[in-house]
Amino acid sequence: MSKSQSEISGDRLSSDVANYMCKLFKHSLAVTTLHPNPPVTPVQPPGWSEELLVMCQNTVRTLVVAFTNIEYISWDFADYCADCKRSALGCGGNPKKEEDILHQWPPEYHPTVRVNRPQVFADPSGRIISWILPSIIPPAYQDTLHEAVQILQPWFDKRFHAPEDGGSWRNNSIYFDADNDYISTGLINVSATWYMAGHKGPAHTTPLLQRLEGHEFLSLAREPFAVMSGILAITHPKQYNMAKQMKERLMMSGQCTEALQRWPMVFTAISVITNWESPYHRDLHEGWQWFNFLVSFGPYKYAPLYLANLGVRVDNPPGTICLFGGKAILHGVRRVSPRITLALYMRQNIQEELGIQSARWITQQEYDLYVGIVRELFFLLSLNMAGGKRSKEQYVDDALNDVYLESSLRSKHKCKRKLQKIPLTHEQYEGNTVQNLPVPLPDVSFPDGFEDEWLEPEHHDLGRLPVRSNNQNDLLREFIACRDRILRIITERDAPPVLQVCGTCNSAILSNPMQWRCHSCFGEPVYCSQCIRKSHQNLPFHTVSRWDGNAFHQSSLSKAGLTLNLGHCGKLCPAYYGQHGIDGWDPLGNSDAMDVDQDSTTIDLPDVSSEGLPPDPSPDGIHPAASGTQYPIHKSIDAFLDVDSDEEDDWRDPTTGGIPLRAKKPDRSYDIHHCPLITAVHATGVHELRIHPCRCDIGRDIPIFDQMLYMGLYPASSKKTRTVFTFEALHDYDIENLETKASAAKHYDKLTWLTANAFPTMVPGHYRELLRIAREWRNLKARQRAHQRIRENY
Repeated sequence: MSKSQSEISGDRLSSDVANYMCKLFKHSLAVTTLHPNPPVTPVQPPGWSEELLVMCQNTVRTLVVAFTNIEYISWDFADYCADCKRSALGCGGNPKKEEDILHQWPPEYHPTVRVNRPQVFADPSGRIISWILPSIIPPAYQDTLHEAVQILQPWFDKRFHAPEDGGSWRNNSIYFDADNDYISTGLINVSATWYMAGHKGPAHTTPLLQRLEGHEFLSLAREPFAVMSGILAITHPKQYNMAKQMKERLMMSGQCTEALQRWPMVFTAISVITNWESPYHRDLHEGWQWFNFLVSFGPYKYAPLYLANLGVRVDNPPGTICLFGGKAILHGVRRVSPRITLALYMRQNIQEELGIQSARWITQQEYDLYVGIVRELFFLLSLNMAGGKRSKEQYVDDALNDVYLESSLRSKHKCKRKLQKIPLTHEQYEGNTVQNLPVPLPDVSFPDGFEDEWLEPEHHDLGRLPVRSNNQNDLLREFIACRDRILRIITERDAPPVLQVCGTCNSAILSNPMQWRCHSCFGEPVYCSQCIRKSHQNLPFHTVSRWDGNAFHQSSLSKAGLTLNLGHCGKLCPAYYGQHGIDGWDPLGNSDAMDVDQDSTTIDLPDVSSEGLPPDPSPDGIHPAASGTQYPIHKSIDAFLDVDSDEEDDWRDPTTGGIPLRAKKPDRSYDIHHCPLITAVHATGVHELRIHPCRCDIGRDIPIFDQMLYMGLYPASSKKTRTVFTFEALHDYDIENLETKASAAKHYDKLTWLTANAFPTMVPGHYRELLRIAREWRNLKARQRAHQRIRENY
C-alpha cells in the first residue's frame, strides 16, 4: 500500500474503487458485446498500488464473464418471495414449511446442478437473483484477509452450547470443529453502525472497532473490502446507492462518524466465522431484494454451497464470492475445515429507521441502460430500419416504456437523446448481428474421488435443535395436541383439593360446610372461615366462592365475616375490643339506615335451576337470583324513578337503551358494633362489606369521610356514605376509557359480570355515581399533576 493511498480514509477509498470499477465494467462489457460506440477506457487512479489495480481489473473481467453467462429459471422470483412472506418461514428451521415451498416452487434443476464457473441466475422477467464468482480473490489478498482475521482471534465468541440445550444454531457446538494451526474456532460480528437488540436507535459501533485491534483489522483488509464494495456497485447498483445514502445520512446526523470514515465498504456489518458448517437457513434481518456476500478462503479444496430453491450447488473453492438474497433463498454449506467465512450484509432496521427507500431488484433490462448498452434495441433497429417499417424514434420510445432508468440516465428523454446521438445504420450491423451470449450450464461431472466429499447439508441437522417457531399456526397445533389435558386440569381445579385441609392452618375442613376458595390469590387456595378472614384483612376486594357440599358458588368476603377496618393499617380499632355496640350511635350518620323502602318487596331469591339457567321471573315482576340474600325489588319503573332527592342515587337510567334494571341496595342492618354494610366498587367487581371506623383517641376527631380517603376509598357522598369507589377502580376506568374508548356503561357492565356472571342484573346499579365520581377524580388528578396549591381553609 503506497503512502498516499494509506492517507485516504476507508470510506473515500471504497468510493474511488467503486467508481473506477463501474467505469471499467461499462467499457469491458461494451467491448465484449460488440457495442458500436463503446465508452472510453477509464484512467487508472494515481497513487494506487499495483496489487489493487490488478485485482480491480481481474474482478471486472470475471464479472463480465458472469454477466454474459446468464441462466434463466422458469418461475417468477417476485411471486416466489411473496409466497415466502405469506408462509412466515422464519429462519428456515421449519422443515415442513420449507418442503411445502419447495413443492409449490420446485427447484429449477433436479437433480442438483453443479456450478464451477462465473455465472448469473435470473428469472423470466430479467430479475437478477444471484452471482457466482469462483476464485475471484487472488491468493495474495486471501493471505491479507487471513492475517487481518488472526488479529480478531482473542475476541472470538467461543460460548458454544450443547445441541440439547436449545438456543440459536449459530453458536451450537455441533457446527464447529476443533482449533487448528490455521485459525482457531469461533465467530464475531463487526459493525460500524449497529442497532442494539430490540431497539430502533441510536446507532452504535461494536466495541472491537473502538480498540487498536479493530483499527488494525480494517487497515489490513481495506483494499479487498473496497473491491467488494465495487462488486456491489456493479452487481446491484440500487443497493449500492441505498447503502451510500444510509452511510451519508448517519454521518450527517453525527452517529458513528469516526467509525464510518474508517469503514472501507458500504455494507454495515461483517460476520467472521471460522471452522463452521451452516445448515439450511435464511437470514431474516435483510431485505428480500438485497444481496449479501459470502466470502470463503483458507487451505481447503472445496466447500460446497447449496442454494436449495434454485437446485444449485457451487464448488466454492478458496477466494470465492457468492452474491444472493440470504432472506429469499434457503442456503447451507457443508462442514469443511479449516475454512474462514466472511458474511457481508446490511440490516433492514437501519434502512427503515433512516427513512430511506428500500432497494428493489436489478433487472437485465435496467442493466443494459446502466452500462449504456441496449442490445435488444440495437437488434430491432437493425432489422426494422432495413425493412423501413418504423422510425428509429418510435423504437426508442417503445423500448423505454417499461425500462427503469438508473445511475446517470435519470429521465426517459435524457436516455432518448443519448441513444439518438449514436449513429445506428444497417451497414454497421451487417455481419455483426448481436446475439445472446449466455452459455448453458455445464453438465454435472465430478472429479475422481470427489463424490464422497460432496455431502449436502440436511434439514435434520437443524432439526436436532429444539425448533423455535414464531408461527401462530404451529402453536395452535401444539394446543390441539394437549387440549384434553388442559381441559381436565381446569375441571379438576373446580373441585375441592385432594388434601382435605385448610391451606393455612392445615385443619380438616371438608366436613365443615363453611370452606372458602379465593380466586384472586395465586393458586386459588382453600381456606377455613377463620383463616380467610385473617389472610384477607388487607385484601378485602378479592373474589371468593363458598363450598355448599356439591360445588363452589360465588360469594363475598362479608359473608365470611370480614369487616373493613379504617385506620390502624387495616386492623380493628382498639376501641372495639370488649364492646358490644353503643345505643343510638350511628358511625356514618345515617338516621334512616335501618329503614327499608316501603314501596319494595323483600323476597328470598331461589337457586339456579338444574339445567344451569335461572328460573323464569314471577308474574308480579320479582326477579330471582342465585343467592339466598334478601333484596328489595321495585315493582314498577315509576317507583324506580321516584327517588328521594336526599337519597343517594344508586340506580342506572332505565330510559337509556340497552341498560337493564338493577336491584336496589341490600339491607343496611348493623353488626354488634353498630356498623352498617356499604357497597364498595373495585376493579374486581362490586363488593358489600361491613365497615368499622376508627373510634380511639387518634381517630375519633377525624371525619369518617377523611378516614375512607386515607384508606384509598372515595365516598360517593360526603354526608350519607353508602357507596365508595376504590382509587384502583377509578384508575382502572380512566385507563380503560383512554385506551379502549369504553363508555362508563360498558365499564360498569364489566364490573357486574365480574361480580355475578350468572345474574348481573342483580348487582346494585352505580352507573350514575361512576360518571360523576370519574369526573371528580380526573379533576383532582389534573390538579395534582399541575402541582396546584392546596388551600388551607378548606
